[in-house]
Amino acid sequence: MKKLFIILMIILMPLVVLAQEKEPITVDPTDGFDVKEILQHKVDISLLSKRYGDLKKIEKLDLATITMGSAAISRAGSISPTSNIVFINPASPATADGTITKVEVYCIWTAATTCVVGTVYETSDNVFSTRDYASVGNAAANAKTTYTKDSGDSDLALEVKAGDYIAFSCASGRNVCMDTSGGDGRWYDVNHGNNLPVTGVTFEFAANHILSLYAEGETSGGGEVTAGNPLFIFQNF
Repeated sequence: MKKLFIILMIILMPLVVLAQEKEPITVDPTDGFDVKEILQHKVDISLLSKRYGDLKKIEKLDLATITMGSAAISRAGSISPTSNIVFINPASPATADGTITKVEVYCIWTAATTCVVGTVYETSDNVFSTRDYASVGNAAANAKTTYTKDSGDSDLALEVKAGDYIAFSCASGRNVCMDTSGGDGRWYDVNHGNNLPVTGVTFEFAANHILSLYAEGETSGGGEVTAGNPLFIFQNF
């Protein structure tokens, strides 16, 4: 009766076995077994696989995506100052903690030089500090530039926390495209000698603007399955 109950459980629903760092055990599906015991041990699943179907091994689960800012597309205008420009995009602040792995910016008129991307947080009204940043080289004129690596060719990995904003600075260039209506606005600091990173800097705010500055990444914690702690899912029953 016990064996029949266990077999019915396996037929009616996927059996998920989480590997743990304990002594291996071998399971023969022709004998009765304790499901709780299986879930608490590293299992030799070869016999189960032969009887109940193929196994899918997952070593990394897809984590939730973080998106920040607005689409990096061509827009009607850009800001006119040409040196020491820092932009912060208030659109779509981060909704979770994680890592930003890609930043996109659309520049116009002239290329932007000595560019830096970063995550920033507001310490008081219109006052910002940098959480993390990376130098990324230059940005092309009249085109979208996508950064997935820093200027040292390391993968981009900016720390971000819920509520942070994406920011961009450059030493010169007339630069990031924007629309002047229909958006969440933009924070900016120009010609004050500031570039990212910033600490306790007061920014000007322009209402309703849309800035062509976008970022994405993934959330941290909780969902990851490592090679040493894989997830096995029975399929094709």
